[in-house]
Amino acid sequence: MKVNRLKQVLILILLIGVSFSSCKKEEEDIPVVDFIKPSENQFITVGDTIDIVFDVTSISAIKSIEINLVDLNLKPILKMISYKKLNGSTSGRVSSAMIIDDMFLQSGNYKVMARVYNEKDQKDKFQNISISALDQELMGLTILTKQPNYVKVWNYDLNFQKTLINTMIGDYGGSVYLPFHNRMAVSGKVSGSFTVWDYFIGDTILNIDALSNPPFPYFTGVAIVDNAIALQYYSEKFELYSYMGRLSTTVHATTGYYPEKVFDVGVNYISIEHDKSSPQLRLVTHLKSTGYNYSYYMLQGPVVGAFPFENNDFMMFSNYNGSGQIEKFIWDNNATTRPISYSGDEFVDAVQLNSSEYLLLTEKNVLWYRYSNSSISSIISLNVANPLHIRYEFLSKTIWIVDKQGFMVYSYPSGSLVSDHRINEEVLNLHLIYNR
Repeated sequence: MKVNRLKQVLILILLIGVSFSSCKKEEEDIPVVDFIKPSENQFITVGDTIDIVFDVTSISAIKSIEINLVDLNLKPILKMISYKKLNGSTSGRVSSAMIIDDMFLQSGNYKVMARVYNEKDQKDKFQNISISALDQELMGLTILTKQPNYVKVWNYDLNFQKTLINTMIGDYGGSVYLPFHNRMAVSGKVSGSFTVWDYFIGDTILNIDALSNPPFPYFTGVAIVDNAIALQYYSEKFELYSYMGRLSTTVHATTGYYPEKVFDVGVNYISIEHDKSSPQLRLVTHLKSTGYNYSYYMLQGPVVGAFPFENNDFMMFSNYNGSGQIEKFIWDNNATTRPISYSGDEFVDAVQLNSSEYLLLTEKNVLWYRYSNSSISSIISLNVANPLHIRYEFLSKTIWIVDKQGFMVYSYPSGSLVSDHRINEEVLNLHLIYNR
């Protein structure tokens, strides 16, 4: 009898052990990440590309993988990369690349983070790297001017000596400069072409000839999204091209709308869509990791600028009923905070100084807006007709105002005039060109 009871106790202990072992295995279903690249404490210079390679193994199926650069407090520094190739697998190798393109990034120690989710748990693995910032220099500027049937692209050195570097036949739609890769992109409109070229060497990277007139798919503009060039079409889409001229993503607009503008707002990006049959505008948010439409928001008036704020949120500057509107867009709620109206005038353009300070251009003034105390003050009174653009040169701390006849340079924050440059052709745009 005692023997049988002893057997029962032993069996019970064995069952408990098996059960505990099963629970333990259940608890330990954590992905394993082994870095191959970058090497530990690898030295990187701002502007370089980090090659990222690591192996992943897991008991349950892998659901998603995220890659990011973080500081020593694990705060994200660059935009997150989402990687889906291994979804559903239990092992594999991830190969990716990350361009260190933040011109304001300070020298110091950082971490490449690989985050892997499986069906049970997640694993964060870090690889230490050192990043060295480069001394940035202003090399000159690009000025685009208009002739009756074509556009001229001029390079001006720091002594304002000009050289013609490109021309485009047709209507001007927009232009952008992509730093680090020295890419200039100019988009036509109804009868213009689209061209991307190496700014300093002059080699053409991509050219799309002029398209047909409406209602066929002509261009509506061009923008920068991260390290991609966004080309907008009237035919309800925009395309993202890499700096090598390769098409990476096509994003379709809402049926009946065309993308009028695209803005990079940090972790994600937005497009402003215009109804083809009415003045109605809508803001569409896009997940940068996939390009997919996340949500839309009906606008009261045109948007002149949108900039990263914090987390996924962004600041937006628009116009409504003759007044400028300032709104903070809350990404998760797909809504804006109560807008601030500037009844003095409409906004023409805007630039971001930092996450809470902005310069706003109107027909009459340059305004300094500070989010922290909701203050708006005029720092420059303008005496020009039809100002077009505002630029901020952070190295010399100067404000550049572009109008149809030329441009003026003012000191910041005093607003005193430094120089005034008149040009004998109609000016369309101005870009500041840096060594990176």
